[in-house]
Amino acid sequence: MSTAPDATTVTTPLGLSLVVHRWGPQQGPPVVVLHGFMDSAEAFAATIESLPPRYRVMAPDQRGHGRSQHVGAGGYYHFPDYVMDLDAVLNALTTPEEPLPVLVGHSMGASVALYFAGAFPERLRALVLVDGLGPPSGDPAAAPQLMRRWVEAVNERAQRRETGTPQDVVRTRHRLASSAPGLGERHLERILDARTQPADAPDKVVYRFDRLHRTPGPWHLDGERFAAFCRAVRVPTLAVWGSRTPFRHSEVDTRQALLGDLREVTIEGAGHNIHLEQPEALGRTIGEFLHELDFE
Repeated sequence: MSTAPDATTVTTPLGLSLVVHRWGPQQGPPVVVLHGFMDSAEAFAATIESLPPRYRVMAPDQRGHGRSQHVGAGGYYHFPDYVMDLDAVLNALTTPEEPLPVLVGHSMGASVALYFAGAFPERLRALVLVDGLGPPSGDPAAAPQLMRRWVEAVNERAQRRETGTPQDVVRTRHRLASSAPGLGERHLERILDARTQPADAPDKVVYRFDRLHRTPGPWHLDGERFAAFCRAVRVPTLAVWGSRTPFRHSEVDTRQALLGDLREVTIEGAGHNIHLEQPEALGRTIGEFLHELDFE
């Protein structure tokens, strides 16, 4: 697949600008890739470039991440917002005349993908969940404390939301390289540029993400509601797990059993960030799934 994607901007109905990175031929079968929390679309470049070249891949920087716009005054980040953004991307970049898209999501992006697949099953050809099937459910009795913690954290973080702490660029690059052993220098530099921007001081960078992401959520996941979305999925689904992932919790098997047409693959030697540790293996695994779909 081409190693030089272009990018376009999609504006959501509520006016937020999202940058969508694109690979492959304009007429190819569409594949949409959703990155995870505190990540960016360009981190998936090595995996995407390992796919067969005929697919048209679109990977948005989700709101408040990468090169996409942060929410404005009065806004925050909730999962329904990401689902609404995905709807806007599909409306803008796919047409009813072409094949239905395959949706790929990692971690947080996997939850967004599953929510969309449950709400709009007729709009997808298939679903790929990469090391993510929602966080574990929490104790409902903790809800008042969680709400209080969230309000207090937002109040504190809002005071320095747009003033990120400058980071030494060499140390930042080293941390990224340590977390991404499967990537070469070209991809490391690309991800560094996607995640950071120059600071006002020499040899310093600041992260691009909205600092509101540093605040805890106001509630735990509702397990029964999430299960309802799992039951509503009507498309073939591939679940890909890293053999060393810490995110395969006790509720995963129960949720996977609710997905009617499911196959599962484990990638050996990978933790949670399979796209950074074993990008080519992940690309091959997704490519084989697409081939089995006879995805034209």
